[in-house]
Amino acid sequence: NPNDFNALVDLYKSGKTKEVEDGAKSLIKKFPKEIIIHNLLGAVYLEMKKLDLARKSFEKALEINPRYSEAYNNLGIIFQKKGKNKNAISSYKKAIENNQVFHKAHYNLAIAYQELGAFPDAIYHYKKTYEIDNNFGEALINYWYLNQFCCDWKNQSQMKIELKKYINDCQSDNSKQCIKPFPLLSIFDDPELHFIASKLYSKNKIINVKKFNKTNSVNVDKKLRIAYVSSDFKNHPFSYLTAGLLENHNTDNFEIYCISSSKNDKSDIQNRIKRACKNFIDVSNKNNFEIAKLINDLSINIIVDCGGYTKESKIELYSYLPNIPKIGFLGYPGTLGGNINQYIIADKIVIPENQKINFSEKIIYLPDSYYPTDNKAKIDKNPISRKECLLPKNSFVFCCFNQSYKITPEIFNTWMEILNQIENSVLWLMSSNKWAQSNLRQIASSKGINKNRIIFAKKVSNQKHLSRIKNADLFLDTFPYNGHTTASDALWSGLPLVTLSGKTFASRVSASLLSSLDLNDLIASTEEEYENLIFELTQKPEKLKEIKEKLKENKIKKPTFNTELFTKNIELAYNKIYQRHLDNLPIDNLEIN
Repeated sequence: NPNDFNALVDLYKSGKTKEVEDGAKSLIKKFPKEIIIHNLLGAVYLEMKKLDLARKSFEKALEINPRYSEAYNNLGIIFQKKGKNKNAISSYKKAIENNQVFHKAHYNLAIAYQELGAFPDAIYHYKKTYEIDNNFGEALINYWYLNQFCCDWKNQSQMKIELKKYINDCQSDNSKQCIKPFPLLSIFDDPELHFIASKLYSKNKIINVKKFNKTNSVNVDKKLRIAYVSSDFKNHPFSYLTAGLLENHNTDNFEIYCISSSKNDKSDIQNRIKRACKNFIDVSNKNNFEIAKLINDLSINIIVDCGGYTKESKIELYSYLPNIPKIGFLGYPGTLGGNINQYIIADKIVIPENQKINFSEKIIYLPDSYYPTDNKAKIDKNPISRKECLLPKNSFVFCCFNQSYKITPEIFNTWMEILNQIENSVLWLMSSNKWAQSNLRQIASSKGINKNRIIFAKKVSNQKHLSRIKNADLFLDTFPYNGHTTASDALWSGLPLVTLSGKTFASRVSASLLSSLDLNDLIASTEEEYENLIFELTQKPEKLKEIKEKLKENKIKKPTFNTELFTKNIELAYNKIYQRHLDNLPIDNLEIN
């Protein structure tokens, strides 16, 4: 009876997995040859993380009908969850062989290729997905983002027009899937557009679910319980930035929890964080509901969301916890758009007064810079020479260690102009992927620059990286997405940085760091100013030397690398927010002095 099946599908959509499992099993007894019932049972097992049972159900469906695309696609998902990307790819391909316009299989195939590092194949299938279904926003944004990652800029103006149009269409058309806002940060310096995209996207992240309505009072010993929620407590820039903060928290007044959804990578930095935070809880095998229940059971007073719209963050879980104040911090340099976080930690430079309107969160203004740094970050004792970095001994070395997706044609063009004018100079970039390297070198050649003047740095340990940075003469920042960790690393290593500051949070982070070091002379506000400033510093070695001396001095004198002071300021913010929460005061902007 189709009605019985449809009733089960409705139950499945409302998350009642046990009822669906029982119902599907009894329907299979009546209709053992119905592939859609086997497929539904497999989907339920997939939801319940019973991957082997799910696989049996999909294989049963394929025994009955070897051309059933849905089951091949679902088998692919199981292989992918088990990290068997090659098997996943062959399953998705079979799904597509039997149904050329099965857009979900094309999309899943693209993801599997991307995870394997086969970017051109991934790009092809993202494009194909969007051609088949132009309401599939994730395919559109992933297509353009991966092109950016490979520094393939052939259709830049088309990209901007297409993305803007898509975001505008989403406002009036509910059938369109909203695009994730993170990739937009490196494409547009437009706070209003970011806000619109985030508001649209946030609707997917707020789930109507049973709520934990406990209002958590402070525990007996009067300590505030703070939970940092992150998928980046591993060998990741976030951990290097926050290790010092976690070590400096005042444990007489605060009970700190790290709720970690990242896999255990046993890295030195992860171990350091575990030592700093005795309540380090691995939730990588828990679903959102289970993590929310854990946070509720711990009677947490404030949640610090460290992910926002970055990969693998788990902001859906906050829907279960409406009564706990939530603060966005560090991971995502922008607004989440919906009623997800009530606050965001910033400073007067990254969110100027006139931009508050483009944030759904209220702003917690820290003095100095909002950016946490670690004044215990170790620089490798063994000096690393230019020769070891494959850098010419007597050249002027410009560097940028930002990820390849942050390099835009406009910025790269400026860099090429500079290399053209400064004969004995090279550009030292971070090695990201072979397509980006090849495209950047090709573009350099087309502008009359010998491609060997672009040198790529291999990935090394953080200590070694901090040690080799001093082989450069000047760090050139990207726009509209600045260097964040890379910028603070350069400054910590004593290397001056020239930045172009824009309108968005992401385009003003380096300006925040430089300003707190009293190095405002290195902040440009137009492309022309940026180019002139770089050129001037290459022509006036005494001025550059002066700046390096000032940086060396201010690193110690100024608050930028004073991890202890930063921690005290953020603790003041937590106390103020919690007091307002207790007093039932409205959520409002706060300044910490």
